[in-house]
Amino acid sequence: MFAVACVCGQLTQNSNLNRLNIYFFCKKIRNKYSKYYICVYNTLFDMTSEEKKAFLLLKLIIFSYHGIDEDEQAILDETAQNLDAQAELEWANEFIAADYYNAFERAQSFLEPIMENLDKDKRLDYLSKVWNANNQKGYISEMEATAMIKLAQDWDIEEELIEMIKS
Repeated sequence: MFAVACVCGQLTQNSNLNRLNIYFFCKKIRNKYSKYYICVYNTLFDMTSEEKKAFLLLKLIIFSYHGIDEDEQAILDETAQNLDAQAELEWANEFIAADYYNAFERAQSFLEPIMENLDKDKRLDYLSKVWNANNQKGYISEMEATAMIKLAQDWDIEEELIEMIKS
């Protein structure tokens, strides 16, 4: 991870680096002398197809709690496009459609072995991106927050997720 000066204050993309799918996650930092932004980025272009499926399923299962609205669909489509993962998004949609009422529990079971193979930072990164995507649409419902915290418990990153949310 690297720190880079930025003029934005929210999730954005650097168009020059778009082909590498490098995302900038910006956090506004203020001090008594000035205000500036710190952007931390990480690359997603090295994700395997299985990791793309897991990430998109995670995002989709959280968004599906209240049904997918236009904003959420646009976020999912943009994510799939940026990850070159349209097939993985289609797979995630089919996964949920196969048994909508038990989709969360099925997703939990599917994601568990994948997340066990990822380091703690990567698991937290995935959940924080989903949290930020929910913020991007303007709100996070109590059910969505509870579901993400439940997954964080399963993946042994609950404390880290809560700290990230507080900051």
